[in-house]
Amino acid sequence: MKVTVFGAGYVGLVQSAVLAEAGYHVVCVENDLNKVLKLKKGIIHLYEPGLMQLVKKNLKKNRLKFTTNLKYGIKHGLIQFIAVGTPIKNHQIDTSAVYNIVAKIAKYMENDKIILEKSTVPIGTSEKIFCLMQKILKYRNNNLTFDIVFNPEFLKEGTAVSDCMYPERKFLEQISKIFEKELGRTHVLKYIHAGCGYGGSCFPKDIKELIFKSKSLGYNPKLLNAVEEINMIQKNKLFKLIQYHFGPNLYKKIFALWGLSFKPNTDDIREASSCTLMESLWSYGAIIQAFDPKAMKAINAIYGKRNNLKLMKNKESTLERADALIICTEWKNFYFPDFKIIKSKLKNPIIFDGRNLYNPKYLKHHGFIYYGIGRGESCVKLKN
Repeated sequence: MKVTVFGAGYVGLVQSAVLAEAGYHVVCVENDLNKVLKLKKGIIHLYEPGLMQLVKKNLKKNRLKFTTNLKYGIKHGLIQFIAVGTPIKNHQIDTSAVYNIVAKIAKYMENDKIILEKSTVPIGTSEKIFCLMQKILKYRNNNLTFDIVFNPEFLKEGTAVSDCMYPERKFLEQISKIFEKELGRTHVLKYIHAGCGYGGSCFPKDIKELIFKSKSLGYNPKLLNAVEEINMIQKNKLFKLIQYHFGPNLYKKIFALWGLSFKPNTDDIREASSCTLMESLWSYGAIIQAFDPKAMKAINAIYGKRNNLKLMKNKESTLERADALIICTEWKNFYFPDFKIIKSKLKNPIIFDGRNLYNPKYLKHHGFIYYGIGRGESCVKLKN
């Protein structure tokens, strides 16, 4: 079977590679020419375990192609996956890219199509897609038929390939209230781990859009509001603990920071807790020595010219002359460090652990001052 995927971001590229691996003949349409030229050589623009191997393998087997030619993509596939970006603008998801692709499909399709919407979109989008398709085909005086399918993505960055191959579904009851107002259906969301806040490109956007949609329907989504509020509190938790320990003046204090991506096994720093923390520390005069196994390039692209940020070659080098160690991302190679080295290199044996990687009793026994999330010295009376 022939399949077309529009968009070569996290969702589109993973979907394309996995479908090709399953034996489908896939054309992935992307409007960024530089990205397409690299993808044709098997060079991917993001870090995702196992993805590059799948892309290279299926390029070689001629089951996967990349192009900027939208008409070619529309002609190719019976199934047309839409996986283009839908960023937040003015508290709403911007679906203009989705509707642009839909309009082009309706304009250029020469045979019946199955349109499979996979981008993150507001409730009711499938109905709007259906109406837009009908309108354009009617204008063309064309009696071609089509089906609309909504196939929400459940990919977690870092395990996206396996998530796509073996998807799981978990339901958040609160969201059913929104759909009772709109469609009488339920929606699917992923649970999250506790720590110094969640980030990424999808979940924060989903929450913001669902809150906005709920309020527009006259429903107050108390749980979703609480999720958003608590996440902001958690993102600021480490900074408050640091100020609790060192005082409000952090001028020329040096902090070793382990982990920059919003979660392990990805280079994505969008909405990352590390960014929130660094910006807070900088505003009070601190200096940061940071390391991440995969996200250094992304951080450098945004903050690289700052003289109060040093991107280090490994996690140990961040510790030199640092006043404390901070952990924002639970990469596996942070789980079992040499605490003797950490203690010998830090000015003070202090750890602020945003992911609760370590045993508070063990560290206290070995002379560390340890602040976890609700553990160790963090059990102090701070507001929020």
